[in-house]
Order: sequence, then C-alpha cells, then structure tokens
Amino acid sequence: MSKFLTTLAVGTVLGSASIANADDIFLALPEQNIGNSQFMVDAARSSFEAVNPSEQLSVIRITDGHAIISFTVPDKGRYRIAEYKTKEFAHELSALQAYVRKATDMPAVGLSELRSDIPSTLQAVGDMRASDNRPAKLLIVGAGLQITPNNPSTSMYAKGRALVPSDTLLTGSLLTSPYGLGDRADYLTGLDVSFCAILPKALSAHEKQEIGRMWGHYIALRGGRLVTFTSDVLLCVEQFKSAKHEPLKLRPLDYSIEPAMIAADMSGQIKRITASEVEKHREELKKLRKERDRARKDAEDAQRILDSGGDLDGVTTFTRFTTIPHPTYSVISVTTGVQYERDAFPQFKTSWCYFNKKNNQGAIVRVDVGGRDYKRSIDWYSAQYKVLSQIGLGQANFKAARQSCRFPD
Repeated sequence: MSKFLTTLAVGTVLGSASIANADDIFLALPEQNIGNSQFMVDAARSSFEAVNPSEQLSVIRITDGHAIISFTVPDKGRYRIAEYKTKEFAHELSALQAYVRKATDMPAVGLSELRSDIPSTLQAVGDMRASDNRPAKLLIVGAGLQITPNNPSTSMYAKGRALVPSDTLLTGSLLTSPYGLGDRADYLTGLDVSFCAILPKALSAHEKQEIGRMWGHYIALRGGRLVTFTSDVLLCVEQFKSAKHEPLKLRPLDYSIEPAMIAADMSGQIKRITASEVEKHREELKKLRKERDRARKDAEDAQRILDSGGDLDGVTTFTRFTTIPHPTYSVISVTTGVQYERDAFPQFKTSWCYFNKKNNQGAIVRVDVGGRDYKRSIDWYSAQYKVLSQIGLGQANFKAARQSCRFPD
C-alpha cells in the first residue's frame, strides 16, 4: 500500500469496510479546515480504497465545483488490490494528498471566512456524469451552507443567523438566484447524496432541519436523492457506506412565500427579500429583448439595402453583439460578437463568445468561452484554474456560460 494510504489509515473514522453498492463515487471536500481535519483525511483515503474496477472516483472542491481528481478504474480484477490502483493512479493520488494536506494544515475557519458553493458542486457532478444515470454516490463534507462572498444577497448565513431560500426560489429561474432551475433538471438522476454537515458554529436542531429540507428539495428537483443530512460524522459515514436508503422525508414545497432568503430558525422571518432583485432581472431581460429586436431590425434593414443594390455605408465588415445573462452567475453577462462582410451578408465571417469579470484587485479580466467560423462547428475553449480562481469562478461556472453564447447558424 502507498505511503499516502498507510499514513492516512492512522486513527481512521471510516474504517476499512468497503462502500456497499458503490458504483461511481463522488466526494466533495472543502479547501478550508472547517474543524474536523481527520475526517477529511479519512474520507479521501476510504473513497480511493472503495472505488472498484469499471467505477469512477471524482473528488471535487466544494468551494466552486472544481475537480481535484477524476478517474475511472479499468475493468480488470487486479485493480481490486490497493497496490495496483496506487501504481496506476499515482499522479491523481499525489494531487489528492497535496490538496488534503494543504486544507488540513490551515487554521480552522469560522463562518465569516467560510466559502462554499454547493450548487456549483452539484452541477459539476452532473457534468461529469453527463447522460450516464447509472447509480452513484456523493459524499459532501462541508458546512451545509451556501456562502459565496461574490453573491452575498443569496448566502445562507448573515449577521449570525442561518438562512434558507424560500421554496419559490428553489423552483424559480437561475436568473433569479443560484438556487433556481436551469434548462436541464435531471442531471442528478441515479445519485444518492450523503451530506456530512460539519459546522464551524453549532446550529439549533430546527436550523439543521430546515437546511437539510432545503437541500433535500434542491437535489430532488434535479432527479437525485438526499439520504443523509447530519452533523453526526459517524452516522453520516455509516449511511454513506451502507446499501441504499430511502430519501429523507421532507415537508412539501410551499409556494406561498415570495422569493426571499428566510431565517432558518423557528421565527421563519424573511431576513433578506430578493423580490427587488427579481424585478431588476426582469428589467434586464426587457433590455436584452429590445437589443435583440433592434439587432434583428438592423439585419433586416441591411438586407433590404443589399437587395436594392445599395451599399452598407461603404464599410467592408461590420460586427453585431448580443449580451445574455450568465445562466448560473447572474451578476455577469455573456457576450457574443458576430462579424459580417458586406459582400457576403447575411452570411457571417466569424463569431466569438466571452465574458468579463473583475479580479480581486478590481481589474477587468476577459474570459473567452468559444468561437465559430462560417461553416465550421463551435470551438469551445478551456480555462485555466489560475485564471478562474482570480475572479472567484469555477469550471462549472465557466462551462455553464456556453448556454448564453448565441452563435449564428
């Protein structure tokens, strides 16, 4: 067995028992020390040991949905032996070791410093599974709260109180909040989720119940099942390792409360209304529709000029832009530029899609999403982690931007 696995076996919580009916295994870990470092070490070790031939193991950073490692074990019996797996996936194991060590060596953080993006994490799992809905298990080790400094109005903790989104937000649009539904609402089908809610600050039993209910509905609306939500580490692990369980029983959705963040305590007080933000998005959509209609009219006018033998103001090329809100990160917009040549209009020459966002120093960073030339397929670009981390985004956010690109046919 590798030095990594041997080292992490000391004082284990998960133990050496395999995970029943594991199929594909997904593990979401924080990049911060949230107060139970040994459990994080054990979760990483046991997940690596548990993945069997033909199964996938992916470890994801819960801060932004970025994949730390992801691999599929070859369908050969020898990979049931730890030594073979360790040798075959030495690079992935080293990356996982470095990540866990860095996180656990940090001082423990409180809720005011916590960063956690659970929707992006779940979306990343869906992206990795693509259209494969075979059984899979996800173990989330985190605070149970959505806390994103770049979108404080929808964070689940403010001024010492835990908050949850109203059910109206859960079933609304992604343009309204990060808790809303996108175009594809089945990407967690076949996934059982165990949520080990390790909290830097103790919450009341009622708060935990409301937070667990919220994530239960969020996951169910996307086709998955939340089978465990608890701050009891041992119970959480036992549920994760064992055979399938029934999903948590949840109080039905209630659409009577307006789109808002609600205090998770017994008061149910609406702490931070987001209805004004909904109206803001409506106004933005109206503006975008006007821009789209204006661009369509410009194109029709240009065509009429060309059909009548006229000239488009003597220019040889011209460009039009379309701007659409980002589907999962509504504070930024995604722009598609299309360049036309006068003599070939309405055929386009080339097009490109990008978005801009400020980095930690306030400088504007342009991130290119993709491009397309005439009679060519779309060329989707990749983005370096270093670039995305500077602007507080993850790979899931970057890939989601493709939905807002408007390339011409």
